[in-house]
Amino acid sequence: PWTVAKISVQGIFDALAGDADQLSEIMMPDVIMRSNSVEEDGSVTSSTSTVNGLRSRIVSGGAIMVERMFDSKVMVSGPIATVWTPYDFYTGGEFSHCGIDVVTLTQTQKGWRIISLDWTRQQPPDCQLHPDGPPTDS
Repeated sequence: PWTVAKISVQGIFDALAGDADQLSEIMMPDVIMRSNSVEEDGSVTSSTSTVNGLRSRIVSGGAIMVERMFDSKVMVSGPIATVWTPYDFYTGGEFSHCGIDVVTLTQTQKGWRIISLDWTRQQPPDCQLHPDGPPTDS
């Protein structure tokens, strides 16, 4: 089950490259996504988005987005799973940010589906870049 859960999370990243329709196959329609950042003054900000918001960003964004996870930790208990993974993020071939993704999934009759997605937005050295270096396809 941990491999299937990790593949479902990878599906989000694959969708960012331009396949917005893939989101409905891997995410529950009511999923809430939350970005968390520590600002320069030390304050923490949080913003939320929806699947429809992400879909719109993919369709109208223009620039290809590349997000890559690595060193993932997956925990499964019956019909729920959590994936904790470092990631780096590029837009139009340019580095944007990195951080940690925390994804919660539930097993449905259609397979593993994402029910929540939280992430940090950071800059090095507060987060790691992918060990393979910058992506070559962005």
